[in-house]
Amino acid sequence: MNIPLKQKIQRWFEFLRLAHQSADPVVIANLRSSKDFYEPWDDYLNTSFTRWWLTHRHLFRTVSAMRKMNASDVVDDSAMFLVIPYTYAPTSVAKIVQRMYTEEQARRADTAKKVKKVYGGSFGLTTDEFQVSQFVYYHRFAKDVFLPLNASGVKVTTKRYVDAAKKSFAKQRLVTSWEDSTLARRKVPFKDSSDVYANQSKRARDFVRIVQNILRNVSLGQFPGDYLTAGVKNQAEQRRISPIYPVRKQKRGVAQSRYQSVVERDKPFNVYSETSKKIY
Repeated sequence: MNIPLKQKIQRWFEFLRLAHQSADPVVIANLRSSKDFYEPWDDYLNTSFTRWWLTHRHLFRTVSAMRKMNASDVVDDSAMFLVIPYTYAPTSVAKIVQRMYTEEQARRADTAKKVKKVYGGSFGLTTDEFQVSQFVYYHRFAKDVFLPLNASGVKVTTKRYVDAAKKSFAKQRLVTSWEDSTLARRKVPFKDSSDVYANQSKRARDFVRIVQNILRNVSLGQFPGDYLTAGVKNQAEQRRISPIYPVRKQKRGVAQSRYQSVVERDKPFNVYSETSKKIY
């Protein structure tokens, strides 16, 4: 379904405001470095999105990694040329190409028919393919669960994430991009009382990882960015600088002394030595 650009930018706007509440050193450093980048947005922290959008919508453009080539490129201007990355699913390519081609034909026809608003600003999303409805849930989790629990800089257990999320999502209504809500493929997270704790804890860990990635991306001037990464790259560095993931005091695994005795021999090559002691 073709989601209006306004709804996508609203998610960007909301997460950027949340980023300013984060205690993550990475987010704080990113906000400093991207201050000039966000300068055209003016005072977005002290106004509503509806009011802000009326005076700043000209900043944005409808683009994606799949882009239309300009006439200045060495191509024939009588046709529309596209650059299509291999990262797109075939079904997504078909929908995006159809939309772009329809808009281009409408402009060339120069008729009185109303054409969908085309934005030509300098700010653009990093991808045109993400579930806007799901970002409503990510925003609630970030605002009510992730940021408050991590405000103290102390590591939070998964159970605390689950308990806080269940309380926050208790009154959350189903959000869907489908016109008929009965066709929605997802349920409201953390709201199904029949869901076992194992599923809720996995979902909480996924939401923590995704929300942290989104906040770091938006603070750097990217939205939504690569927010679904597993988060295993440079893990040691992340643990060193982030209070959310403190450095472990002990190594992974279980000490052998817990389940076996270690034999110390007076003579290393004497396999019949009786000298032994348990090491703790």
